[in-house]
Amino acid sequence: MFRFQSAVKNKHEEVSPVWEKMARESLVAADRLQAAVSEVDESMEQLQELSELSSALDLGLKAGSERSLEQMQESLAVVQEVASSAQRIQDAAEQLHLRSDKTLQEASRITKSLAEADGTIRSLAESQQSISGPLGDLENNTHHLNKLYEELEGIAGEVSLLALNASIEAARLGEQGRGFDVVASRMRQLAEQSTAAIGNSAPLFRQISNEVSRVKDTIKQGQSSAMDGVALLRSMGDDIRYISEEIASVNEHVAETGRLSMEQSEMTRNMKVMMQEVHQVLQSNIIHVDGALQRMDSQRVHISRLKSVAAGLHLAQDELLSSLDTVRGVLDQQDTGLTSAYVEEIGQAFADKLHAEAASGLYEEMNIDTHHTALKSLLAREAGLEAAWTNRADGTFIVSIPEAGLLNAKGREWFRQAMKGSAVISDVYVSAITKQRCITLSVPITKGGAIIGVLGADLSLG
Repeated sequence: MFRFQSAVKNKHEEVSPVWEKMARESLVAADRLQAAVSEVDESMEQLQELSELSSALDLGLKAGSERSLEQMQESLAVVQEVASSAQRIQDAAEQLHLRSDKTLQEASRITKSLAEADGTIRSLAESQQSISGPLGDLENNTHHLNKLYEELEGIAGEVSLLALNASIEAARLGEQGRGFDVVASRMRQLAEQSTAAIGNSAPLFRQISNEVSRVKDTIKQGQSSAMDGVALLRSMGDDIRYISEEIASVNEHVAETGRLSMEQSEMTRNMKVMMQEVHQVLQSNIIHVDGALQRMDSQRVHISRLKSVAAGLHLAQDELLSSLDTVRGVLDQQDTGLTSAYVEEIGQAFADKLHAEAASGLYEEMNIDTHHTALKSLLAREAGLEAAWTNRADGTFIVSIPEAGLLNAKGREWFRQAMKGSAVISDVYVSAITKQRCITLSVPITKGGAIIGVLGADLSLG
């Protein structure tokens, strides 16, 4: 570390050109060191903030991953239960499908049997209908026979009466009527035999007539019952057909249920595989997050060490600046012919030129090539400018001619004031480029009334 106090015996003495050059270069180096240390401090603060933010995010990610892992495990258990239920549903659907098929077959068989029974009963009804005609004729004939028997009974009565009259006449005639008496006796015998025969056969014919009537009534009842049976079978057939159609519909739904159940089982298996993969990814994420947290802890240790180094740089910077303050005072007291009025006048003149340049519209698009061309033209027109640059609103440099010694200007006063809308004219200082006295000028770049950046330049004072 240079100690210029020991080299300067009298701050009012004339400084030699060599010593003045070395002093100016030392001042420039001190300024650069100060800027570098400031950027290191700012970078460490940002790094510390990023580290803390990353740690917080990683902790949140780890906690979220652990919760997701627990939920995934629960979901896997639920999916397993769903898969088991889907398999049971599929098995039940298959059994129901088989039973529905059997029921449908049985219903078809019953329908066929009912059709056969319907045909049989119809045939029976038709047979009974064909018997009804002859039975009617038979009943009519029995009625005729009854009438005939009644007539025969009348005739037999009349014959018996004639025989009685003949016997009376024969008795009255005596010997002459004996022949009539024999005939009358024989006629009486025949009449008695006829009456007896008719009397014996009449109940049989009446029984036959009654039986014929009863059979006829029975056939009529059977025919009516057969027709009722046909109607009942027809109704049963319709019911069976309806049941068959419903069973067929149920069977289709059962088959569709089985198919959908199989698809559900397949999707459940696929979901289980995907969830297992997600489970593995979550476990891997937790492992990676743990590793990241360990690296963050290590990064905090290095940041702490870097802060210690920065503290040492600050101490060295303060010592160097303290030593250079004496040199700066000696240089400031040299007769350069630069009055404060002159510096203010020339600074304001060039500040007005920068204002006009910034308002030209060349810098509104923030394009590197456009800015580079415009700045080169500006430096060519204005011989007193030794450097020119443009900054974005975040302090980063768009273009700097020559290359800037800073990465970001947001810590510099000329940038902060220009971003507030002011034109800045700095105090006189030693240029890092020419190692001669200069001032810094800066003005805002606007677009549509909004400040979008800064146009700056170093004006050499010789």
